[in-house]
Amino acid sequence: MLYSFWCNLSSTRMALLSINVAFLLAGIALRVAIQLTINSPVVSKINLLDSLDACSNSLIPISIVGFAGAWMKNHTVLFMYLLCTFPLCLIQFSVSCSCLAADSNQIKTIIEAGWNRAGDAKRAEAQTKYKCCGLYHSGYVSDPLGHPPCSEQDCCTQAKVQHLCCINKLNKSTISSEEIQSCPCTDFCMEKISDKFTVIVCSLGTSGLLLSFAEVAAIVLSIAMRDLMNLNFDRARALYR
Repeated sequence: MLYSFWCNLSSTRMALLSINVAFLLAGIALRVAIQLTINSPVVSKINLLDSLDACSNSLIPISIVGFAGAWMKNHTVLFMYLLCTFPLCLIQFSVSCSCLAADSNQIKTIIEAGWNRAGDAKRAEAQTKYKCCGLYHSGYVSDPLGHPPCSEQDCCTQAKVQHLCCINKLNKSTISSEEIQSCPCTDFCMEKISDKFTVIVCSLGTSGLLLSFAEVAAIVLSIAMRDLMNLNFDRARALYR
């Protein structure tokens, strides 16, 4: 047999049960981590995290199916488990590799897209949380990468003169580079968000990659168990001939 290296059906079954329990716990942990990350301003608008969240959501019911199939020694349930696990493994591997392969320029592009989709409320929340003003500059510009006023930031409250960028009075038609440069707020959100997002992406990407390898092992175990079940059935049938 192709899987003769497995000791017996019992050990293969226990291994498959164990790995699906691990999948269930890992799926729950990954989902909690992603939800905590998604609750962060601006970061919640990034599609890459939605893909990882979808994978973690799929892993939980699939692990339950795999556990049930191994527990009941049911060919049909194990076959359904194989059909679900294989595409999930491919998707999770692809998304995880995308996370780990993202360089600084790609991360900036992703954050720009998230900032673009975020409304002024989320942008203001990001500025308050990260203590920054604007994504790249401190001038209020009515464009996709503009930002709400920074009046609540320390750089504005401690300034002797209230600058136009603090009270949202910079007009798109009259804005100048001198007005932007004279704003007292010099901490921009891109640097602070990108630092945090890089750590998040690397952590989630590594976790997803390890899970995809474990899913390959689960596929091998489920095929081995089905094969051993067929072998035991053939042996039992041969005894009664």
